[in-house]
Amino acid sequence: MDELSYITFAAYAEGIYTEKGSKFIACAFPVSNENEVHQAMLQVKEKYPKARHYCFAYQLQDDYYRASDDGEPSGTAGKPIHNQLRSHQLTDALIVVVRYFGGVLLGSGGLVTAYKTAAGEAIQNANLITKQFEDSVSFSFYFTELNEVMKIAKQKSVEIVSKKIENECVLSLRYPRHLATKVQKQLDKISGLRFL
Repeated sequence: MDELSYITFAAYAEGIYTEKGSKFIACAFPVSNENEVHQAMLQVKEKYPKARHYCFAYQLQDDYYRASDDGEPSGTAGKPIHNQLRSHQLTDALIVVVRYFGGVLLGSGGLVTAYKTAAGEAIQNANLITKQFEDSVSFSFYFTELNEVMKIAKQKSVEIVSKKIENECVLSLRYPRHLATKVQKQLDKISGLRFL
């Protein structure tokens, strides 16, 4: 992958691993922010309400990530799950591994293997897609500049996220990262435009 694109899950996927009676169910989600992570976690807990642990890792854009062992010994769950995301170069991706305890302790090495394998199964079962990194910009400008601004906003691949059209207008745009320099140069030509 280059710095303009990334790999993520196309949709929800699952993987299952069993060891000595314990069942590990890995739930993989495409996510783009922490609110979506939170919603996905609620879905998993609703789907598997009697699980003993809900260990997870997620990787968002700009190399932001988190991992949780959720009560398992430190480093035996969240880190192996996150390592699977990293080794498959996944971004904007979450894997939650649900554990049903089977009565036999697996030890640290056994837990690492179980969480890693379950996460790997979910990735293998998933449909992976390549997406473009996006940038966004918000700015205000005078109504007299509206036509010039809208020419930029109506370009192919530029999306208007929000707009307020009054004497002083406010616009938010989102576009693929490879267009960032072009869009910035066009905006810089508009007099009275202020970035927010």
